[in-house]
Amino acid sequence: MEPKQRRILRRLRLELADQLRVEQLVQYLYQERVVSQNFLEELEAEPVSVRRTLKLLDYLPGRGPRAFAAFIESLRDEFPWLCRRLEEEERAEDEPEPPEDGLLWLTYKTRL
Repeated sequence: MEPKQRRILRRLRLELADQLRVEQLVQYLYQERVVSQNFLEELEAEPVSVRRTLKLLDYLPGRGPRAFAAFIESLRDEFPWLCRRLEEEERAEDEPEPPEDGLLWLTYKTRL
């Protein structure tokens, strides 16, 4: 997982933990080989839903370059608003930082 994707997961951690229920998406992540059978069993053993979500968010960054995209895809049907939020954050991470002087930024944007 890229550093920008790790930053996004960290920045949206509480929002995701509040709104997400991993039971609905971990089977997709298992199918895509992002999570292992052992991790699936660990999640199922966790009695509190928010803790399951936080555990998944801690686990994903170490699961390789496809993990973030697979996570977003797993959200598409049941949690489309979270899917859009993550995609927007990823696009925002790709945009250059505006300079302190807004006029210079406007000049830069119009030249593109």
